[in-house]
Amino acid sequence: MVLLILLSFAPLGVFSLQEQKEQSAGAQEILTAVITHKGKVVHKIKLTGHTGTTKYRFTNGKAYNVVVATDT
Repeated sequence: MVLLILLSFAPLGVFSLQEQKEQSAGAQEILTAVITHKGKVVHKIKLTGHTGTTKYRFTNGKAYNVVVATDT
């Protein structure tokens, strides 16, 4: 009975280790801004390590939107 109680905590240990690995790998992920229009990707801007200013202007007929990424 004691063995079964101890084994019931095994999934907690497995998922804790998996979450810890994902968090340590998350520090190395690359962030990207994705600009979409009507569900389609129009432009991507890499944000990780970004320096300076990047502007993207999306025009749809007479209307337009400007997306500005500055430094990090």
